[in-house]
Amino acid sequence: TLFRSTGSSAVAVDICYRRFRYWLTRRLGVAANTPVADLGLMVRDRWGLADELFIATLDQCESARLDPYLKPAVALRLVQELVRYAAQLNLFQGTSKEKRA
Repeated sequence: TLFRSTGSSAVAVDICYRRFRYWLTRRLGVAANTPVADLGLMVRDRWGLADELFIATLDQCESARLDPYLKPAVALRLVQELVRYAAQLNLFQGTSKEKRA
């Protein structure tokens, strides 16, 4: 199909993932190219997120954003997970959880 051949699903994941990583690394005060495993440890230490699926989701996004055959349902699930984690970590708000605590 046209949707699959254009890689639209991968593009959607890529855009959301880049935005998520930008805000995550900015809030953590680390380089944008910090490895996923390190981000997971920092998020756990800073905000107490001990969700084992967090790193798995980021790893899946790393792969999915480059997959021209990514199924729309998988892309939607990954984007929804990123949105959920962004809300949980308060990434897109004016203040972070650590400032409110």
